[in-house]
Amino acid sequence: MLYKIVFFLYGGFLLYILLRPTSDLPQNFPSFEGMDKVIHFLIFALLAYLYKKAFPKHSIVKELLWLAGYALLTEFMQEQMQMGRSGDPLDMLADVLGIFAGIFVFNLTKKTAEKK
Repeated sequence: MLYKIVFFLYGGFLLYILLRPTSDLPQNFPSFEGMDKVIHFLIFALLAYLYKKAFPKHSIVKELLWLAGYALLTEFMQEQMQMGRSGDPLDMLADVLGIFAGIFVFNLTKKTAEKK
């Protein structure tokens, strides 16, 4: 139950962060070319990991559909809200790659824990 609460809180937090106007984002934050893609990758990797912890019996297909749908929805909303954000197919790609990475890390840690 705890992991479900954490998953939904994190999902809500991501929605807030991903849909904030760009004017609300820190302007003096150190960055590099492509940093937003790295951030998308990492936040969706964590989201996928938390999903696996919260819903361990869900199939990989169900997980991919839910999380990729969430990623697509956030990109669509960024485009439609016109608050200085825009939907980006490369962000979506980074999201999906992060989802796969989160699933991979979950499975890796699960197998390691089972060996002990």
